[in-house]
Amino acid sequence: MRGIYLGVSLALFAIVVWSQDSDKVLPDGTGKTVTARVCGQCHSPEKFAEEKKTKAQWDEVITKMVEEQGLEISEPDYNVVIAYLSKYLGKK
Repeated sequence: MRGIYLGVSLALFAIVVWSQDSDKVLPDGTGKTVTARVCGQCHSPEKFAEEKKTKAQWDEVITKMVEEQGLEISEPDYNVVIAYLSKYLGKK
């Protein structure tokens, strides 16, 4: 039973630390929380926060993550994430 509590405690700690990291790294804007949650399933925001891509390029990245890495993303979350990435991490 202690092992379960320890595991849950560590997971909660990791989520708190991760969410604080995303607050510092990703630009503020509509969709930031959803984007950090979805993309954070596999890696930290630092992995993509400095990248600048077009909407089509971000779509390719998300498609690759779904097909090759097993990313699970709902259509509503996809719409929020692609809008956020395109606007705040978009190529100008």
